Amino acid sequence: MVGTVLGLPCEVENHASYIQSWLGVLREDKRAVFRAAAAAQKAADWMLALHPDYAQAVAGVEAGADAGAGDGGDEGAPASPGSTTVEVA
Repeated sequence: MVGTVLGLPCEVENHASYIQSWLGVLREDKRAVFRAAAAAQKAADWMLALHPDYAQAVAGVEAGADAGAGDGGDEGAPASPGSTTVEVA
């Protein structure tokens, strides 16, 4: 998603080699993919925070979450603490 929003090319030339490298990592450490995903999310949030359309969309989602605070509902709240997923057209 980050690459698409920012207009970055995505060219993995050797998919089999890429997957093979991850299989090796996962054989050694079963939790590596979770740490990698967390780091990727952190990097994506940082990069997208610099994108004006994304920053405005996140502000709107967070404002909606604040408006519903205290009523027990979770509408508009992020899926996980510290993370907000927003589609930008």
